Formats: sequence, structure tokens, C-alpha cells
Amino acid sequence: MELTDAGAEPRSAPDDQARPSILQRNVRSMVRAQASMAREAGFYPFSHVLAHPGAASAASDGQREVLNFGSSNYLGLSTHPEVIAAAQEATRRYGTSSAGPRLFNGTLSLHLQLEEELADFYGKQAAAVFSSGYAANTAMLSSLLNADDVAIFDRHSHISQREGAERYGIPALTFRHNSPESLSHRIAGLPADRAFAVCLDGVFSMDGSIAKLREIAGITAAAGGCLMVDEAHALGVIGATGRGACEHHGCLDQAGLISVSLSKALAGTGGAVIGDRATIEHIVLTARSYIFTASCDPAAVAAVLASLRILRGTPELPAAARCQGQRLREVVTEAGWEAVPGQTPIVCIPVRNRISAVLAWRSLLDDGVFANVAIPPAVPEHSCVIRLTATVAHTEPEFERLHAALVAARARLRDARDYLELRRGKLYWPRMPS
Repeated sequence: MELTDAGAEPRSAPDDQARPSILQRNVRSMVRAQASMAREAGFYPFSHVLAHPGAASAASDGQREVLNFGSSNYLGLSTHPEVIAAAQEATRRYGTSSAGPRLFNGTLSLHLQLEEELADFYGKQAAAVFSSGYAANTAMLSSLLNADDVAIFDRHSHISQREGAERYGIPALTFRHNSPESLSHRIAGLPADRAFAVCLDGVFSMDGSIAKLREIAGITAAAGGCLMVDEAHALGVIGATGRGACEHHGCLDQAGLISVSLSKALAGTGGAVIGDRATIEHIVLTARSYIFTASCDPAAVAAVLASLRILRGTPELPAAARCQGQRLREVVTEAGWEAVPGQTPIVCIPVRNRISAVLAWRSLLDDGVFANVAIPPAVPEHSCVIRLTATVAHTEPEFERLHAALVAARARLRDARDYLELRRGKLYWPRMPS
């Protein structure tokens, strides 16, 4: 059938041309076929069930206990008694849901308290809390830039930032990962009257590196641009007081806007954008992901508030998290793996391809260690990684168990040779007892 102008009769397709079914087409997709094969073989690495995703150790699939080195609960606050008590009290007082978007009927005094304390923590005028970090980043870009502007991203910038530009037709450029020189070259190519924003992560989630924000902030400011920094994986971990990579590099005052995730170090759910009052008000009055999405539930907001207060009252926590990250990096190196250089609790191990990544993940799980595996589209092609994260709750005996599991995984991968042997059915994979 051909589409016609409104009001005209549609022209039917020939009798022998069946209308394609969108659902059936996707049921037969290659992605689903590969996922089904991986599940049947016991090598599906995603949506793994853990009894407590934030704990340092937890039951896996409701059965045996595994060490959890795949959590972003960097400060261990999701199990802190004060955080749990705050969430329980908020549920008793406000119920389980905010029951609507912020602008209509979903604003609680808890939301306002959290926004005030986040803004104060960062030394900014205002903050807006969103239902997710993804929604916060999308709003930050889509509300402030238009088709006459340019968004410039680090090639490893989180997809939620790019989404804010792509969905709303904002022209976008990229520069080489963590390269101020490449950024400078990109900016030099812009017309002098073209407004632009540089958008990147403070800590890149898929390699654990810290952005070179001191140089990037200087280059951006010198050219009259706006710097937008996503501190999702830096909040609570990087900087003397845990305010992130901007604090680490001494350029908090040069960041026009900061976005954060509330589901990692602060042990709740949601996200926030922090900046000057006028800009934040513009965002909340224009961002679709704010206007048309139900607000964070009371328990989550109360948990984040309690976690933020613990962070501010326990100044040694960020340094403790970084120390744990350094210990994790030592364990990975001692086990014979080469990790991406970094100074954060995120330690990534590059592997050759998707097959090797999944094999390493399965080996670790068989030996009682849960880790994350990152394959495209989470990372670029040929950039697959095993992603390990440390929290302040991990103990030295647990690091030692991880070391043994990493040594075993490396030996098994050597035995597997390469993915061609797997395809030919030559791979012997001993399953460890539960």
C-alpha cells in the first residue's frame, strides 16, 4: 500500500504482496537468534539474577553465592542501615509512588530537599531531579541546544548524551577519546558565530578513565562554549569530597552544567542536572523527559538524601573507594591480565572479541565471581571488555578469590585458542559444580 495525502483513499497493495508484520520480523531477528543460542548453551551474560545486586556477595539465580564485582554501589551505601531506614520511613509517610510527573502532581518535599542539597554540595544555584540519569542527560542536551548549535562529544561519551542531540536534530561532532588536542581541532573548524557545547563523562564507564577536564574546560571556555559534564561514575568516588572529576581537576566553576546518576554511589534511583537557577528552570519547563515522566518514588529519593548526607559527613569515603579500586587493579595485573590504565574503582580488561568476552565471563561465574561483560553496542566493535568494579565493602579474602578466578579464566581462554575452535565444536568447557 502506498501512503497518500490526508483524506484520500489509500491505494491497496497487490493481492500477492502480503503486508509485513513488524512483530514477526523482529521475532526472526538475528539478535534474538543469537541470544536464544547463548541462553541454551549457558553463555548469556545479561540480566543475570542476583539476590542483592548491590551487595559485595549475593546469591546467584537463587542458588549458590557469588562475589559481586559487577556493581556500581561504590560506597556500599545500598545496604547501610541509615539508608534503608530512610527509604522505609519515606514509604510509610508518602506511599510507594509519586503518582505523576513533577510539574503536575508528582512533586514531594523530598524532591525539593534533595535538589537543594545537591545544588549546595556542588556549589551551584539549583538542581532538577529526574527519574533516571538517562533522562537527565537527554533533557540537558535537548532543552538547551537547537539545530543552529553544535554538540561536541568525546567518542566514549555516554549514549544518553548523544541521544539528547540525535533525537532532536542537533548537529553533533566527536573528538578522539580523552584528547584535548582533538577537541581543539574540532572547535577550530566551527564558524565563529556557531554556539556549541562540549559534552562528556567525568569518568568513562566502559574504561574507567578520568576525563582530562582541566585542559578540556580551558579550551571550551577560551572558545566561548559551554561545558556539560556527566559525573555519574565519579560522584562519591573522585575528588577530595567526592564531587567528581570536575573537583579532581579543580574546574567545578567552569562546568556550565553537571549531571549525575543517583543509582550508583548514592544508592537510589534517578538522575539530576545541576547548574544556575535560570538554566535549571528552563530545563524543567521544556524537557519532555521531565514533563511527561513520573517522578522518582519517595523511597528512592529518601535513600539518595540519606546517602548524600553520609557522604558529606564521612569525608574519607571517596578515598576509601579509590583505594579499593587500586587494590582491584593490582589483583587483575597479578593474575596476568592487562587492564586499561585508570584511578577509579572501574577496572576494564580488554578482550579480543565477543566470544572471548563471554567465555571469560562464564569462567568467572563458574568460579563464583560475577562480573560485567561489555560488547557492542555498549562498546565499539573490537573493543569488548570484562568490566570489574570494586566497592568499599569488598574484603581482602574476596580479592584473593577473585585473583584465583581470574587466573583460571585466563588459562581456559588459552585452551580455547580462538573463536573458530568454538564454532567448530572443539571447545571443551568444564562446568564447575554449583
